[in-house]
Amino acid sequence: MANQLRAILEVAGRERTTVRVLPTGNPSIALNGSWVPMSTGPRPVVHLEHLRSGLFVFAEADVSAYEIATATVMSASLGPAESSNLIRDYLTTFAAAAKE
Repeated sequence: MANQLRAILEVAGRERTTVRVLPTGNPSIALNGSWVPMSTGPRPVVHLEHLRSGLFVFAEADVSAYEIATATVMSASLGPAESSNLIRDYLTTFAAAAKE
């Protein structure tokens, strides 16, 4: 676990990457599965990835629902600095346990 947390902190330190922790005990729409909002074309789309397939969502109403879900998750999550601090705290705990 300590190595995994170190790897997350390494990724969090990259220029184009943001790591944010969604605290436990905080009910979230994110528990319904993962999605990736994309806005590289003329209008936004959402990519869903499932066990055996993936799909793109194009309908404006559906994309809007995922945009709202994304905003909800972002507002419930810790900021990047708080997230890194929390990960460091857990890293310290797991690293100490590994030495025992």
